[in-house]
Amino acid sequence: MNITKDYYIGKFEVTQALWQTVMGNNPSRFKGDSLPVEQVSWYDAQEFCAELSRMTGRRFSLPTEAEWEYAARGGKKSTKAKYSGSSGVSNVAWYKDNSGEQTHPVGRLHPNELGIYDMSGNVYELCLDWYGRYSSVSQTDPKGSGSGDEGVVIRGGSWYGSAYPCRISYRCGIVPGGRDRGIGFRVVLRNSMNEMVKDIGEGKKVVKQEEFEKHVVLEHIESVVIVMDANDKLSDLTSRGLDKAAEFMKHHPDFNVLITGHTDNTGTEENNQARSERYARIAADYLVEKGVERSRITCKGYGASRPIDTNDTFEGRLHNCRVEFTIIRNNRNLKVNF
Repeated sequence: MNITKDYYIGKFEVTQALWQTVMGNNPSRFKGDSLPVEQVSWYDAQEFCAELSRMTGRRFSLPTEAEWEYAARGGKKSTKAKYSGSSGVSNVAWYKDNSGEQTHPVGRLHPNELGIYDMSGNVYELCLDWYGRYSSVSQTDPKGSGSGDEGVVIRGGSWYGSAYPCRISYRCGIVPGGRDRGIGFRVVLRNSMNEMVKDIGEGKKVVKQEEFEKHVVLEHIESVVIVMDANDKLSDLTSRGLDKAAEFMKHHPDFNVLITGHTDNTGTEENNQARSERYARIAADYLVEKGVERSRITCKGYGASRPIDTNDTFEGRLHNCRVEFTIIRNNRNLKVNF
């Protein structure tokens, strides 16, 4: 298999926060902003991609099966692992032996060689292609079948299955209208801001590997969890994350940022709300110091209403005391529903 066309692929599976922002609803059985969206059909995912494309002015779609597998294997950085990023399934995948019978927030386990998370386990991922037999002949940019009796392709395994379907090589299909609590998807971005396709040798168009590895992560539409330290100060890790957002916004004036603050439930409702708003303002002030115009920043506090972890342990409470930021293309018709 030879991939010659450039594309960005999502670092994470599409989260419920992103789905809610784009579609205005949440069909998932397991609720949580940072959890992957599930209970969506292939038709639903196509509709999401069309709406996201309309809202952003860019071309999003499901990945072809070939694009999904190339990214899952780690591109030319591949270590030929059995699962995406490791030959030890528990290192990279939520499946029946470690999931606790539910989905988990994206990005909690180890990424693969290209920095992409959850391509094994958590939820099966829908692909653009219909299911069909692999050709025995080497192909360039294969698209798979445009129709078939065995449904559309899903890859990667899920939280409720064994380790076997989490293998990169495992393939199966589902009817395009089917929905399941173990099926979600991630998106690819095509013909993006920088043209990454270069002419090399004999006029043949291929992707420079260093550029593919640099841009394979789709970072500017994701929600990012940032943990505050015990003194409500930004940690070094948080600062680096915000530096990245500030740098992106400096070069892309058509994007704004939504910052939301969240807390654990150790205080009163009023106190939690005030703390969450303060967290968001701290992050906003940091971006302003880095040169982002305050008019491009929207802050909102949610108190303890949207936990991503348990409040029964110190580590869980630390995760819940956080800010999240989402960079969204400026569009006067865009409604952000969180």
